Amino acid sequence: MGCIGRWARPGSVVTTGPAESIWSTFKHEEYFRRVYATKAELVAAVDNWVTFYSSVRRHSAIGCSVPTLTRRHCQRLPEL
Repeated sequence: MGCIGRWARPGSVVTTGPAESIWSTFKHEEYFRRVYATKAELVAAVDNWVTFYSSVRRHSAIGCSVPTLTRRHCQRLPEL
């Protein structure tokens, strides 16, 4: 049909807020603490940090749990 469904306006705080937050966290926890010799090294650092962020780092917003564990737990809950 050619239509794109969106739940918020492009460029709005609702759409970009979560993405801006995660990149801010990345910059403070990883990027500003190192010097990257090559673009490939930076790309690898981003990949490693995203894996760490999703599977190791605890998040206060979900009760100091790890996102991947929380997601797995929620998937096993029976539907009401």
